[in-house]
Amino acid sequence: MFVGIFFLLAGMISFVNYNLLPNNHYVYNTPFCKTHAYLIGTIITDPENETALLSSNKTSFRVKAQYLKTDEEWIRTSGVILVHLYDSSLSFAYADRVVIEGDIARVNPPSNPGQFDYKKYLESEQIYAVFNSYKNDFALKIGAKKISFIKRYAFLLRDKCRRKIENHISSPQREILSGVLLGLRKNFPPEIENIFVKTGTMHVLPAQSTKLYPVAFSDQIAL
Repeated sequence: MFVGIFFLLAGMISFVNYNLLPNNHYVYNTPFCKTHAYLIGTIITDPENETALLSSNKTSFRVKAQYLKTDEEWIRTSGVILVHLYDSSLSFAYADRVVIEGDIARVNPPSNPGQFDYKKYLESEQIYAVFNSYKNDFALKIGAKKISFIKRYAFLLRDKCRRKIENHISSPQREILSGVLLGLRKNFPPEIENIFVKTGTMHVLPAQSTKLYPVAFSDQIAL
């Protein structure tokens, strides 16, 4: 009986959170299956580069969506979308306003018991879709949002902290500390991330942008 009540309450909370989304949120116009689309928005996290499958380069960042086109017309929208850009010739930065072509899709739940629940993790970050842009797709910077002096200084200091962590701490402690302290999760161990999801402590690992100001007002990392 207790288990039934627990799942009922969890479902109610999920339903309430979903329905608190604004009426123009992209989730209402994004199909569950992969769909070709165009996205206009502003990058709100520092792009992270990594080597993906088949040795292709992948740059990942989050975009605050402003317009989305999946059919014939542009729709004014809102919400944050995770973008994966598979083109090493392109370079974007935090606060860039971009227009990107690619495939958008809702994230599916895990197919096997005990598998990392990527869908649940993204939803805890209020991200409900992933946008993949490949080399033959169109991607262009069309402007940039002005960055405050404090935030610009925070980025510089965070990079300095990241280098100290990489030079003085071994793996996997290095990736865990970078994720918790600096919001950098590129190489965060999946099994550790899954523990955060299952224990409901994903708030300890917020997005990069929410970690900038605490780092900016820290004198140094004690190593």
